[in-house]
Amino acid sequence: MKKVFVESTSICRNNLLESQWYKDFFVENSWELTEDVQSADFILLNTCSFHGVHERICFRRIEEIKRVKKADAKFVVCGCLPGMNPKGLMNVFDGVSFGPQEVHKLDELVNASKSISKVAFPNTFCAEERLKFVHLPPELSAKTIKIAVRALIRREYYWLYNLLFYVLFGTPTYILYGDHTIKVEDGCLGSCSYCSIPKARGTLRSRPSGEIKKELESLVKNGVRRIGLWGDDVGAYGLDDDSDVCSLLEELNEVEGDFDLMLYNFNPNWYSLYQTRLKKIISRGRIKAIHLPVQSGSDSVLRRMSRPYKATEIKKQILELRGKFSNLRLSTNIIVGFPGETEEEFNETMKFISEARFNEIVHLLSYSSQTDTSAASMPNQIPEKIKKNRADTLSKKLIIQLFKNKL
Repeated sequence: MKKVFVESTSICRNNLLESQWYKDFFVENSWELTEDVQSADFILLNTCSFHGVHERICFRRIEEIKRVKKADAKFVVCGCLPGMNPKGLMNVFDGVSFGPQEVHKLDELVNASKSISKVAFPNTFCAEERLKFVHLPPELSAKTIKIAVRALIRREYYWLYNLLFYVLFGTPTYILYGDHTIKVEDGCLGSCSYCSIPKARGTLRSRPSGEIKKELESLVKNGVRRIGLWGDDVGAYGLDDDSDVCSLLEELNEVEGDFDLMLYNFNPNWYSLYQTRLKKIISRGRIKAIHLPVQSGSDSVLRRMSRPYKATEIKKQILELRGKFSNLRLSTNIIVGFPGETEEEFNETMKFISEARFNEIVHLLSYSSQTDTSAASMPNQIPEKIKKNRADTLSKKLIIQLFKNKL
């Protein structure tokens, strides 16, 4: 029996669910799964291109696999990297690759008797199980005093913040809450100037609410208590099918049992649109956490990012939410060093973080240019040294905030 090695380079839930799907596909086509890349006859590396850090991880892993694989092994790269940065991929890899919207290519590559389209997609995610087959480099996964001390000595507060979170909670900052996750939609309705994810993953495609409800009922019946609702643009759920996310949440609230819901990737513009209905739903006690990726605390930066809201308005809404539901956990994403970001604009973001009082983690990234986005060609690109300094400065604030919130 031929052996196949499938690996994720990211803990993105889309990436992990698709890797599991690929594994199921190979098993149903009579392949044997292996965790030893050197013994594999077929190697499928599922990549991530969310940020330059993730791309560098992918490039390095590709080079590693090329060195150790069998001479006659078929090596294929999939995931978001082929579509989001094809030129970068070509610099390190000249083999077959495909993106999330081209999975049908697998049928031809292995002469499949059962098409990938006929294999059920695993729309629920168990963190403990899925993370077993993720390749994480030491700088992202190590939980060691040595690395923390080195980060402190070098004043690399960005890494120190991530490591402290890992030590305190046993998980990197970019793993959000929830023991299990249900995928409710794929794709995005946004057109952010810095992001090419819609190019790789496509526009919004919502799953039927009835399917989602059945999966929730099954998880609750099996004793799962903390369940996250996942997607690229969760707040846009249903807008492609004459429905909306509030209708979904109201339907899920009908499920009987003891469980909590967490909402991922709920863009602030959707919260603003639905806030009255959402507050009524939150008041029922099921929703325990919401991830609101604000991205910047500066209105002028948000305009350049093509984010359809103002930081001042979102801050007011967040404070109202915190005031009404003190136990609700709120987290966000922040990008520093966006093209043209001035010291004044950066300070506006620093002030926003202080005043918005997020009581959960802040996912901090320095801006990384993505191919074929309008932000990549904007004037006044910020030098790496300044981006690093700003990330470190904000990280110091977040470290203090982290201890205030959790210790």
